[in-house]
This record gives sequence, C-alpha cells and structure tokens, in this order.
Amino acid sequence: MSNRSTYSTEILIDYVDGLLDPATEQRIKAALQGDEKSQAIVAGIQIFYEKEGRDRQALEEFLEAEPSELMQPRSQSQEKGPKVRNLTPWIVRIAVAAAVVVAGIFILGRSENSMELLAQHAEEYYALPVTVRGEESSDELLKAYVKKDFDTVLAIAEDVSSKNPEIQMAVGLSALYQDDFVRAEVEFQELTQGKHRLKQQAHWYLAISKLSQGQKHQAIQLLRDHARTATFKQVEAKKLLACLESE
Repeated sequence: MSNRSTYSTEILIDYVDGLLDPATEQRIKAALQGDEKSQAIVAGIQIFYEKEGRDRQALEEFLEAEPSELMQPRSQSQEKGPKVRNLTPWIVRIAVAAAVVVAGIFILGRSENSMELLAQHAEEYYALPVTVRGEESSDELLKAYVKKDFDTVLAIAEDVSSKNPEIQMAVGLSALYQDDFVRAEVEFQELTQGKHRLKQQAHWYLAISKLSQGQKHQAIQLLRDHARTATFKQVEAKKLLACLESE
C-alpha cells in the first residue's frame, strides 16, 4: 500500500460528492484500492460530512486550517486569517483516525431507528451546485431553490422550456421537501437513467422518497445498490440500510 496520495484533495472531495464523470470515478475507485493515503482522506471526508453535515465550504476550511485551529471551536477557527492549502501529514493522521471511527458508526447505527434517520435525510437541504445559464425562467428557478423557496420552484418549473440535470434536481428535491413524492420521483427516475454528475444524488433521493412512502422493500433494494456502487451518501446509505435490515 502506498503512503502517497495519487489524487488531490479537491478531486477526492468531488469523488465523494459524486461530481465526477463515470469514467474518472471508476478510475479513482480502482486506484483507491492501492492508495492508503487517499483511502484515509476519503474516509475523513465522509466522516466529516457525517458529523458536520454536507457542507463543502466548511470541509475545505477544515482541511485548510492550521493544526492549532483544530483544537478550537469552528466558530473561532473561521475568524483566523488566510489558511495554508495542501494536505499536510497531521491532517492525514486525522483522516486515518476518522477512517477507524467509520467502523464504529456502522455498529452504533444499528441501534438507531430507521425512521429517525429517514426524517433527518428527508429534511436535509441539499446545496445543489448552481450554474446561471442566462435563461430567465431557469435562473429564477435555481435562485428560488437556493433561497429554499420550494413553492416558487415548483410553480416556475411549468414555464421552463429546456430542462437540464440541475433544473430537474431542483424540481425533484423541491417536490420531495413538499411531500409531493409522485412529482419528485418523476424527476429522480429520469435523472438515474442519464450519465451526468447528479445521477448518484438522484438515486439516493429516489430511495429516500420510496422509504418516505413506506415502500420499504423498494427502498432497501435502492439503498443496497447505492451502498455498493455510489460515493455520494455512501456512509449514510450503509447506515440506513443496516437499520432497515435489523428491524
């Protein structure tokens, strides 16, 4: 096993977030098998998301922090001046320790109630990567999603002529947050068929939608596939699946 990371931290965060194209994702997945340092970094990213929520900016600030800053509350750390980039050895040691903790999370997760976990995931706001495209209705829809104005998102969706993965994801998530599961699943199902950076996200939220409606068998099948093949929400999928299968 190598002690040197093959990939940059930014690429590994993209990998965990499910933002890479399928070919690159498969290449990284294969390389991780013999890359101990990258494995540790990926585990550290996953455990950070598990404990702090899926906040990429907070994660990047954590990874850029000076060693002394990690001993302080995050609110104090964020008031510091410019931070040093590049993953240094002490961060790797933290990531390795986090990787060990991951195993404990799975064990503890079995004692948690699946409905409690479901409630957390169903209500968790996903910060969709938004690209302004210059099309008025599309841009208004995406801005409404950023503001968490889900009613407006669903209303504007009818006027959007050219749909893209970002638009479909915003509509699907807005419908999910409004408990309009039928509408949400139309968008998620379509997104799971394509080859784009939001495919894994759509697959995860499709499972959440199924479980929210009490369709446990279908949700379990989706979660099994997700836990086996995805990087986005992989830790959460395994934890939720363990709860469902033990109940």
